[in-house]
Amino acid sequence: MIVRSPNSPAIKQTPQHLHSSGYRSLAIVFAHFYTYPQHERLVMSIAREVGLTQVSQSANLVPMTKLVPRGPGCTADAYLNPILHQYLNDLLSGFDAHSCKGSRSSTSSASSSSGSKSTGRGDKREKEGTRKPRVEFMSPSEAWSTQTNLAG
Repeated sequence: MIVRSPNSPAIKQTPQHLHSSGYRSLAIVFAHFYTYPQHERLVMSIAREVGLTQVSQSANLVPMTKLVPRGPGCTADAYLNPILHQYLNDLLSGFDAHSCKGSRSSTSSASSSSGSKSTGRGDKREKEGTRKPRVEFMSPSEAWSTQTNLAG
């Protein structure tokens, strides 16, 4: 039973203190999230508002009622995601534009009304040499995810 509703100004003090102390990640694990999911969402929005860049919400990562499995999973996500994303950014920056073109050839594309060749989606990036390789990851639930959606 919740005796009173969360006080947003009071809640904001902790994420602000964490941010000013140099922390950028936060794991949010509330015991009764399944009854009051808005409480975890409130803290998540406040944490992002004050500048925390990695905010992991247990209800999104491990949607089960038991606190013990959610806590370590959410904490690991908050700790490892920034490290993993930095590693992947470093890895992907090592690919040049030529290695990212895949099997698509710019000579096989249709001409536009102005007579110039178009390779379709990503044409501008290919010309500038900034196209990144497509990398996907399989999650424990066997669903495919891109680097930007990688969590858990």
